[in-house]
Amino acid sequence: MWGKGSSKRGSTLVVAVILLLVLAVLSIGIFSVAFAEHKLVLAEERTTQAYYTARSIVSGTFDWLRLNIWDTDEYKTNVPTELGWDYGKHSSGSIDGMTYDLWIWRDEATTSMVHVRSKAVNTVEGTPYSATVELTYISSDVGLFDDTIYSKEDIEAEGSSNSAVGGNVRSEQSIDYKLNVVGGVPIPNSPPIDFPPIDPPPGTVYADEYFGTQTWTTGTVISGNTKYNGQLNATGEVTIQNTTDLIIWIDSMSYDELTITTTGQGRVFIFVQNDFESQKTKSKIDIVNSDNLPYTYLILNSENSVVLNGNNILQLYLYAPTSEISFGGCPGLSGALIVNEFALNGNVVITKVEPNLAGSPFEAVSNALAAGMTISRKWLP
Repeated sequence: MWGKGSSKRGSTLVVAVILLLVLAVLSIGIFSVAFAEHKLVLAEERTTQAYYTARSIVSGTFDWLRLNIWDTDEYKTNVPTELGWDYGKHSSGSIDGMTYDLWIWRDEATTSMVHVRSKAVNTVEGTPYSATVELTYISSDVGLFDDTIYSKEDIEAEGSSNSAVGGNVRSEQSIDYKLNVVGGVPIPNSPPIDFPPIDPPPGTVYADEYFGTQTWTTGTVISGNTKYNGQLNATGEVTIQNTTDLIIWIDSMSYDELTITTTGQGRVFIFVQNDFESQKTKSKIDIVNSDNLPYTYLILNSENSVVLNGNNILQLYLYAPTSEISFGGCPGLSGALIVNEFALNGNVVITKVEPNLAGSPFEAVSNALAAGMTISRKWLP
């Protein structure tokens, strides 16, 4: 009997030892799996940190380029004009304990495409975790005053005798089929461009500066840079002696039966900072030159609704990207238009004339458009 009991106890002990060994192996296995999963989670977390760091660098670089698009020299310093990776710009640094590399280059096949790529490395306990992010953006090929008419909103035409001559007609939305486009093509649904306000060059010296309400009447002659810090009410026949380039800065302006005649070949830049409005429902304004050429640039920097009626003669370039402009009653314009919204009604003829923007307040904007205004972007991956 003693022998049999001892044998049973021995068998039980062996089974217990085996079970303990199995549990130990399982515990080690579970621990190993848990440890491996923990390492994977940490690796994924550290790689994710690297990814978002790389993405923030690319996004910040892109935003910086957009803000500096008008600073042509600064933009070209960071975005190469040559095509391909070999001509790209490279920089490196560290942020939040991670190192990074940044590349900017222009696509070799699609010249309007720019690549911005960043690789961030998150090194923890000697192990590097990296991520690479790339953004591509497409730049516009639209130059300033390249088109006879550029409108951000719809272009509407009443009647069949309204014409745009000498260039394309471009809208970010629709173009009325009744508008006759001669010497160019209508381009609806164009990619959007954010045109900035245009200001006189810093340090502009004014020969005359006025405060409070002022008037232009028949016999008014302007021959130097002039600044109106208040309201300007303009009527009658006004002469601008533009033997050289002139700048006229106006806070707000109203007009009625106004004729502005420029007598020289210098460019005249009229800046209206706030309101530009007619004194009556159908106030007339003519802006002409003795050579019948557009030397005048009218810049409206605020939102305005301008209605021009009654056989107006306009020899000018109108830069009003936030204003609604309406022509009616057989007016004619020689020059070009950039507006927010445009309507034509009554045998209106807009004739494109090439501008001279070199050395003008428009030059930085014009060069930036040529360098490539951003119109779309895509993240990779």
